[in-house]
Amino acid sequence: LYNGLEKVTYPRYASLRWLSDRLDELFLPHLMSGSGPTVFAFADALRAKNLLRSADPVLGRVDLVSPVDHGIFTEEEYLNFMK
Repeated sequence: LYNGLEKVTYPRYASLRWLSDRLDELFLPHLMSGSGPTVFAFADALRAKNLLRSADPVLGRVDLVSPVDHGIFTEEEYLNFMK
């Protein structure tokens, strides 16, 4: 996983660097999304549920998401999928 903007962003924003370090401690692969400030991590379902239960306010918002197995949607397919 690589995002070159992390090299610039993390030194400027201690909270993002801290979050990255914390996710490293938890052995969770993670990446800053785009130019930030969102950071996402990969976890199996059990670890993700434990993170959601821990409600650590320092971690910020934690959402459980699942990958889609459909590939790219047309707008019509997306709207049908979201129903």
